[in-house]
Amino acid sequence: YAFQRGAARETLRFLVSDKYPNLERLARENWNARDAIRQRHQTIDAYLAKMPLRDRKAVSLDLATGTGKSYVMYALAAIALAEGLVDRVLVLCPSLTIEEGLLEKFTALAGNAELCAIMQELGAAVAIPAIKRGNETIGTGDICVENIHAVYENTGSSIRDSFKGQGARTLVLNDEAHHLFSQPDKAMKEWMKFLQHANFGFQQIVNVTGTPYVGDDYFPDVVFRYGLKQAIADKVVKKPNYKLEDTYTAHDWQKTYAIHQQNRKTYGGQLKPISIVVTQEIVRCVEVWRELVDFLAKKEKI
Repeated sequence: YAFQRGAARETLRFLVSDKYPNLERLARENWNARDAIRQRHQTIDAYLAKMPLRDRKAVSLDLATGTGKSYVMYALAAIALAEGLVDRVLVLCPSLTIEEGLLEKFTALAGNAELCAIMQELGAAVAIPAIKRGNETIGTGDICVENIHAVYENTGSSIRDSFKGQGARTLVLNDEAHHLFSQPDKAMKEWMKFLQHANFGFQQIVNVTGTPYVGDDYFPDVVFRYGLKQAIADKVVKKPNYKLEDTYTAHDWQKTYAIHQQNRKTYGGQLKPISIVVTQEIVRCVEVWRELVDFLAKKEKI
């Protein structure tokens, strides 16, 4: 898609530009040039205070869920390595599920014979990057994909050893980066500390998310936006068409099961009914998932 190319180009323009040694330089330029920014923030210091990574080449991309954020991230990683802009790439995400999805997509793209042949023909410094997990040694030409919990729990992870002192020649890509700034639980606070840690010296950081908000405040460092409304209008993602939508207050799994079975019976010929359980925190979500799996296994004898 054109917007995916646009997102990659705009980000790379910033990363390679000598005009902007860091985010603060870009932010100050925008403060002076844009009335809308000055109206939203009382002072330039208040504006800059919302950018904890302003002393680095760090920016954010707003790409709606379902628009191919993973492909943009791979493009940034592959091009940065191909151009010799960095020696290695570290891709961080907030969960094991997202990590598995990224690994699958990145491995498929890195193994694409046509893409590899094109990169070799263009004389890429790294034509075929190796896709690795954090429990392997990360070397030159590698893209490491890892969930952030494994990084700071440090169990079986070689990331700290592989990236120590390598920050100046590393590109860090943060997926679902709203977790990085919103800090929904204590564990996520360690993500920012890791990025800022002097042992690594990370300088080139790109944050990607479909919900770039801290509370009600939009991210102050977005350099490219392709929002959900635009994605639906362009038919890149589909607008949900609900046949029926009901919201229930808390009740036991027995009632949830009964409602779901009734929906299957009533609407099964038209659609696939879905029951969604909403929790306040990620930790509680994992607990509820376990409870539901145990209930279903017992209920259906599976």
